[in-house]
Amino acid sequence: MIGYKPRQKGIGLEDWFKDKIGTTPTTWNLTAALFRPMPTLAKLCKYPILGPLFKWVMMFSPYDKRYTQGVTLPLNIDISKSAQKVTVPIDMIKATIRKASYRLALDRCLCRDSHNCKNYSHEIACIFLGKAARVTEKHGLGREVSAEEACALVDRAAAAGLVGQALWIEVEQYVWGFENDKMENFLEFCFCCPCCCTALNVAKNATPDVRRRFKSVGWQAQIDSNCRLCGACAKVCPHHAIDMGNTQASVSPDCIGCGICIDKCKSNAIKLELLQPLKPEVKDYFSGLRIDL
Repeated sequence: MIGYKPRQKGIGLEDWFKDKIGTTPTTWNLTAALFRPMPTLAKLCKYPILGPLFKWVMMFSPYDKRYTQGVTLPLNIDISKSAQKVTVPIDMIKATIRKASYRLALDRCLCRDSHNCKNYSHEIACIFLGKAARVTEKHGLGREVSAEEACALVDRAAAAGLVGQALWIEVEQYVWGFENDKMENFLEFCFCCPCCCTALNVAKNATPDVRRRFKSVGWQAQIDSNCRLCGACAKVCPHHAIDMGNTQASVSPDCIGCGICIDKCKSNAIKLELLQPLKPEVKDYFSGLRIDL
């Protein structure tokens, strides 16, 4: 990627347009309805004409000029038996929250609302960081919170067994109304359920070039000899990173370390291991972006 360059305000017509179409409580249900078919539509990626059109609309292409990306931050890492001191992803999330100049907690999870999720609380929703997110408070979709309140929400998400993700989704400027020149002043922490998460399920159904935009911070699943080749882990993996071998399943480098497979394994054969050194901050994982929160 060459490097993202925020667009200038100019006379402000585009910002005015985005502000007017940005989601509000009145249009929340409409936005949820538009989110609902996105994972299914992502299956179009493998087809000519329709695939490139979907990627263009979602701002996934052209690949070197679009910057949508994310990293998975598993919230429940057990390092109690580790011989070395390791920074766990939940602490990286909290450190970023504490440094941010502005924090907003959405009132509800758009993905769970869009799918009428019955498995996880809709009130455990995204945390938006950075001054671009102020427009979301203006639109009445959430409230500014202290660092302590935001960190408590992270703990609630971990206790609920949700998957942490740090995301910068370019097309979301039109969902929420972010201003052109503030797009690098934004990062969101999402707490995702495998049943409803738009990002996870779009990646699962899309082509590899879309999946490459979403990465691990270094943690990946590892499968041991307790594997019984039931295939449950491979079915739920959002990145198709689990292969069924002759004696046991194996994990490819495409694994994003979400840990969804662990919950599905009845043989207790999977655990998350740190395979790459962690970078100092969450925002260091975002290529081509100068994220300033």
